[in-house]
Amino acid sequence: MKKIKTFLNSITIICVISVLFCTCANNQSSRKAIVSGQLTGSIPVEQNRDSTIITLSVPNPILLGGERIEYETTPKGDGTFTVSIPLLCSTYAGISIDYGEDAGYLFVSPGKETKIEVFFNEAGETQIRMIDGKGLTREEIGKMYEVSMDVLPALQDGRNSPDFQLNMPPKAYADSMFIRMERDLSIVKTTTKIPEESKQLLYNTMRLSYLNYFLLDYEEQMRLFYLNLHFGEDVNENDFTPITPDRSYYSFLKDFDLNHPPYFDYVYYPMILESLLDNKVLNIPPIEDLPIKDWMKEVKAIMADLIGADTGLFYDLLAAKTYHKQFTDELKPLSDKQKENIQTYFKNPSFAAILFAENEKILEAVREISKYKKETPAVPKEELMNAI
Repeated sequence: MKKIKTFLNSITIICVISVLFCTCANNQSSRKAIVSGQLTGSIPVEQNRDSTIITLSVPNPILLGGERIEYETTPKGDGTFTVSIPLLCSTYAGISIDYGEDAGYLFVSPGKETKIEVFFNEAGETQIRMIDGKGLTREEIGKMYEVSMDVLPALQDGRNSPDFQLNMPPKAYADSMFIRMERDLSIVKTTTKIPEESKQLLYNTMRLSYLNYFLLDYEEQMRLFYLNLHFGEDVNENDFTPITPDRSYYSFLKDFDLNHPPYFDYVYYPMILESLLDNKVLNIPPIEDLPIKDWMKEVKAIMADLIGADTGLFYDLLAAKTYHKQFTDELKPLSDKQKENIQTYFKNPSFAAILFAENEKILEAVREISKYKKETPAVPKEELMNAI
């Protein structure tokens, strides 16, 4: 079980299958997702129904590292419970009992109710039974993990890698990488360990890892290729200057349908959004106090033909991500104007709720830093490390 828990929280390419995927659709309802249910079965004597803690952990598509937001509730005396969850889009949420391992994964959507039964067997172990909705069991997650590990040897020894050349033209590199990706992931397509729906979800999720690690940063990949060619020699990456691709290089983005990403987790998608915002060739402007609709016009002029769409949730998530980058990169809280812009633009109030909650964390961090500076005595530079 520890292996599966580690797998769910991993941000490495070999552990990509934490099953928390989002099937984002445009113009989602602004209402919250509802999860309702009842505790049944042989509930342990020491565990009263009304003292049991039920936790729904929901991934967030703008937070890095697969970070999940938790929502807790306790059942009523009859074992019934209800949890209300603000969502940016539909997703799989993990459910755990009394801070234990995730007992299962529930598909939740804005404006819809998922009904379940939390059944305790005679050993006191929990099993999630779907009443109205769909979900995934821990066993199903384990099987998906096994399939992802079947891909690992191909990744490690590069058996399916095309013949790369140093400073090969960006377009040729992208074409070659698509060949490698399809060859590697044919293992997922042909496996008999999981059903067809799970194979498709796993395949699409792993494609996002290739986009994030191998395609979006051509220059970095060329630098790494250069260092590998000269492994053991006295060289460094500054000895080599890769080609800078032009804007047309990123036309492969439309092949990933970023407006409706069928992915399992929030590890790669936030990274992709961040890479796009940081990309010097694309040069997406900062949002600052600009009204979101005005900022969006500039962004769509840059991105629409590359992703193959000029509307959709991709743009809303990109806008939310640029505010979140302000938090992480600058430790800068939202201005009053930015708060107004957020409330005015987003039709789904969950965007404002989540961004404002993150803003409170930044405000608290700023207060703590200010407090620390006031309490830290001035010391000579040479004694600074000892003082810290």
